[in-house]
Amino acid sequence: MLTNFLQTLSSLGILPALEITLAADDAQTKTASIDILTYIVEFSPSVVRDYTLQQTSNTDEVSCFSVGYLPA
Repeated sequence: MLTNFLQTLSSLGILPALEITLAADDAQTKTASIDILTYIVEFSPSVVRDYTLQQTSNTDEVSCFSVGYLPA
């Protein structure tokens, strides 16, 4: 049931939205985004891994989910 919920969120673009909010300057926004990402990783790490691999193969831009990215 939870996996279906996470897959639905993923299909609706939760991870690209989190990328945007993780780059925000507002500390509360970043904290909330990290909490959400933590829950997603905890319950379905493959969703984040698949997204990261897809983004890596589709673009040369640095992603918040890319290895080695450290937000300021």
